[in-house]
Amino acid sequence: MKLNEAGHKAVTASSIATQNERLNEEKATLATTVTEMEGQLATMSKTELELKNELATATSAVEELTEKLEAADKAGEAGSRETNSALNEQKRQVKFLEQENLQLMLEIKDVKKQASTARAELE
Repeated sequence: MKLNEAGHKAVTASSIATQNERLNEEKATLATTVTEMEGQLATMSKTELELKNELATATSAVEELTEKLEAADKAGEAGSRETNSALNEQKRQVKFLEQENLQLMLEIKDVKKQASTARAELE
């Protein structure tokens, strides 16, 4: 019985040694995988930081362009108001000159009529 027990212990020890060797190989493989993943994580963290910086820069540029656009819109509106105001003033001046021209034409007509009447009296 002792021989059988010794054989069983030898098989068990051999099995444990084989299992231990397999587990050590797995451990080495997993350690390599962990190292690779840590490297990937570091790269991804660096990339994430770079992308966050680029996003901040882009966001700042968008805000700056938005402010410039708003300023341009305001300037355009102000220019439009000034143009409308200038056009209204010009129309008012043209209307005034037309009225003045009409008045002068009526006065010339009266003066011609008076001159014609005076000429007729002199003849």
